[in-house]
Amino acid sequence: MEQALAGACAILGNYGGKDSQLKGAKTKLDSTLTKLGVIHDIKEYQNSGHGFMNPTQGGGPIFGPLLRITGAKPNPEDAKDAWRRIEGFFAEHLG
Repeated sequence: MEQALAGACAILGNYGGKDSQLKGAKTKLDSTLTKLGVIHDIKEYQNSGHGFMNPTQGGGPIFGPLLRITGAKPNPEDAKDAWRRIEGFFAEHLG
């Protein structure tokens, strides 16, 4: 990871804390970017899973219920905050 991120531009990350596929990703990414001196803002939303920023439930009639069971579902409140953070980060770093 260090080799891939060395010299990276500013990085923003939004993770769902209930996303079992990405357990520990926030901590690992945050510590690596800090070590490398890369400007970053990484946040984990504890009440959200994978796909929390999607405006509607994905997966259709068959996979949608399965995704909801695993916690992969929209969370409008966390998504609103995540989008606010994205817009602010872009405004700051991209002008």
